[in-house]
Amino acid sequence: MSATAVRRTRRDPLEVPLKVSFPFWVIGSLLLVLFPIYLIFMVSFAPGSALFGERPALVVTNFTLRWWREAFKAGGLISPLQKSLVVASATTLLAIAIAAPAAYVISRLLETIPIDLEEAAQIDGASRLGTLIRVVFPVAAGGIAVASLFVWLYSWNEFLYARLLTTNQLTLPLKVFQAIDRGTKQEMATIAAILTLPILLVVYFLQRYLRPGALTGAVKG
Repeated sequence: MSATAVRRTRRDPLEVPLKVSFPFWVIGSLLLVLFPIYLIFMVSFAPGSALFGERPALVVTNFTLRWWREAFKAGGLISPLQKSLVVASATTLLAIAIAAPAAYVISRLLETIPIDLEEAAQIDGASRLGTLIRVVFPVAAGGIAVASLFVWLYSWNEFLYARLLTTNQLTLPLKVFQAIDRGTKQEMATIAAILTLPILLVVYFLQRYLRPGALTGAVKG
């Protein structure tokens, strides 16, 4: 048997342990990421006796909306929520409007988007601007979605500048800080859950663009 055949039949000693441990690593990573989110929502829906009694429960069966009703009844929550949504969305739109043309120039230098796409669109009679809007930007939707997600999340969770620049109208992160400083554990968890919900929704709606192979089959022939 040749040396090449011996190397082919020889298996990596780490192959089997890695295959066996990989599912456990994935499950452990998911639990590590999702457990704090679960804990926040659980505390916001659980009665105080279930969590702060003699034997706190990690699985609550007696759910209550009391803390959510009190969070909205107390007032001062709708305005921070609206302000955070407006600031995060406006910041994202402004950042994409400024960064997209610059990213297009960089893509031409690095040739990350096939030039054949633009040439084909121009042959079909599309203008330069029409080519950018109808061809280039849809192809680059994945990268734009990733950039939008990071900008939106950063703006949504921004605390320091909001703390320094805000005078009387709080953003939602400042409301969470206020709840930590003055409120109860249930109030803190409820406002933190409200802060988390839009993040989950934005990630859910943008994840369709976060897929590989966006350029596959874009240019034929």
